[in-house]
Amino acid sequence: MGIAFYLIWISKYKYKKLAVVIFLIQLIFNALWTLFFFGVRSILLAFIDIIILEGLIILTMYEFYKVNKSAVYLLIPYILWVTFALILNLALLVLN
Repeated sequence: MGIAFYLIWISKYKYKKLAVVIFLIQLIFNALWTLFFFGVRSILLAFIDIIILEGLIILTMYEFYKVNKSAVYLLIPYILWVTFALILNLALLVLN
């Protein structure tokens, strides 16, 4: 994630601001998931957050693609990991 963001940050692309803003918003939702799941111990809030996070990551990848295609490829493990976490979160929600 860090290297992908760095590639966008140093880019000369004139419309990169939206990509940066969306990345930072998804980073906040990433941190909120940990707070909801482990701090508040609310599986439902964490699930709602991770669904929003998944959408924001897809949007981030879309905006990164316009700026630097390599940055998108660097985010593939991240989206796979968050998708796996989403499935685990859903399983916990259903089982509890």
